Amino acid sequence: MIGDIIVDSWNDFEDELARLEEMRSSRRAGSNFIYRGQSDASYELETTLDRKQRKMMPIAEYHGIIEKIKPQIEVFSGGHWDTATFQKSFDAWLDDNDSYMPHSLLLKEFNGTLRYMFWLRHYGFPSPLLDWTGSPYIASYFAFNGARDGQGHVAVFVYLDSMSEFRTKSGWSGEPVILNIGPFGGALKRHYNQKSEYTLCVMRKNEHWIYAPYEGMFMPASDDSQKSRQDLLWKITIPWSKRNEFMSRLDKYYNINALSLFDSSEALMDTLAFRVFS
Repeated sequence: MIGDIIVDSWNDFEDELARLEEMRSSRRAGSNFIYRGQSDASYELETTLDRKQRKMMPIAEYHGIIEKIKPQIEVFSGGHWDTATFQKSFDAWLDDNDSYMPHSLLLKEFNGTLRYMFWLRHYGFPSPLLDWTGSPYIASYFAFNGARDGQGHVAVFVYLDSMSEFRTKSGWSGEPVILNIGPFGGALKRHYNQKSEYTLCVMRKNEHWIYAPYEGMFMPASDDSQKSRQDLLWKITIPWSKRNEFMSRLDKYYNINALSLFDSSEALMDTLAFRVFS
C-alpha cells in the first residue's frame, strides 16, 4: 500500500507522523514503523546491489562473491566475521533449509553472515540490504543531508511490515517476501547512533532463491483484503527549501547532526560549519 503525503513545514511533518502513529496504534499493529530518508523524492526504493550490478541476483552467487573477498577485507580492516557456521557449502545449506526459506536468513547461525553484510553495506560494497532507521527524525536528516542545492523535494519513507497484532503476513512461495531484520547488535557503533534497521527482499525464481527488487512490493489497496494489511508504505515529501528549518531543529532540539550520527573529526567539522554558516 503506497500513500503519498506532501508537507510544507516542520509542524506539518510532525502532524503526519502523529497521524500515522495514531492509525497504527488504533489498529493494534504488532509492528513498529521504520523510516528511510532519500535525498530525491523521485527515486524509488532500490538497494545498492540493484543499482550497481543487476536485479534478481541468486543468493548463493552473492554469498560466493562476498566470501571470496572476505580474507582481503579482514587483513585490511583488522576485523573478523564468523561466517563459517555452515558445516557444508552455502549451496548445501540453502538446500537443507529450503522449506524454511526465506526465514532461514533470520536463524542464529546466519548472524555472523548478517554482521559481515552490514559492514559491507556500511562501507559501500553493493548490498541486497536496504537500510532504514527507527527514528523519523534521523531519516529526515539523511534526506536533507544528501540533497543537492535547489532540487525539488526530498522524501521520508515510512514502512510497516504488518498491520496484524501478531505481525503475520500472507503470501505464496513465488511471491517476493520482505524480511525485517530489525535492530542488530554486534555491528558498528554508528548503527546504534543511527538506530539502524535493515530489510531484505527475497523470492524463489526458477528453482533458485534470489535477492529480489522492491519494485511492485507496495501495491495500492482498495479494499480490506489481507494484502492491504501488510507491507504498507507511505512517502512523505518535503520541499528542499525547508532544509535549514529541518536541519536546525534536528540539531537544536534532538541533537541529530553529523557528529551525533557519525562520531568522527570530519563529522565535528561538518556540524560546526552548519551551525556557523547556515
